Amino acid sequence: MEGIKQLNTQKIKTAQALQVAENSATVSHTGVNINFQRPGIYNSSQSPGSGDFSWGAIGGEKIGMVQRIYHFANTYEGEIAPTFPSNWLNVGPGTYDLGAVNIIEAQWVGGYDGTRIEYSFVQPTLLTNTLGWSDAWNDGHHSVSLWTSQQGSETDPVYAKTNAGYIGDADMIIKGIAGTTVWVKVDADSYAHEFTITYTDSAGAPSSHTMVGSHPQTFTYTIS
Repeated sequence: MEGIKQLNTQKIKTAQALQVAENSATVSHTGVNINFQRPGIYNSSQSPGSGDFSWGAIGGEKIGMVQRIYHFANTYEGEIAPTFPSNWLNVGPGTYDLGAVNIIEAQWVGGYDGTRIEYSFVQPTLLTNTLGWSDAWNDGHHSVSLWTSQQGSETDPVYAKTNAGYIGDADMIIKGIAGTTVWVKVDADSYAHEFTITYTDSAGAPSSHTMVGSHPQTFTYTIS
């Protein structure tokens, strides 16, 4: 009988240990609706979230719980810096960096009303590069897409511009860690040598490529 009790006790302890391990395991999420029940990573540097932040108080929030969030606002497409709920407080250092993938760490601290969330920006030093273009015909018949992850990940570009090539098009601002590879794909028009793209690094040194055919072409650069 005593042996059965010990066995049941051990089963309970094992189940409790497994539950603790499960609750402390980091979970991957997408989106910008953040909860604080279990440690998590929201989105990724290759596929960051976008839009305004919200949080879900669904019970079980843990004091001290920290979540890491990757977020990007594509200003070229008219997006602006996200807003944060009123109970979120930026405790620094840093503020939102437009044109860059922002890394944000948010912590549930409770506070006097029990819902205070403190956050800060933890991204490394970023360099600013630019991508521009010119079109000899000024007809806007090109599409330009840019990735800073693997070249094959063409379903989710960091930047995308359709109907590129009109006079007055603004440059794309690219911010990233030195050494990051940038892939730029251009869907060609019907004429060769019509469309030229120019990539300029943080020191102001430009490099350029002119489309040499009517087929789509991909160019590779390195943030520097």
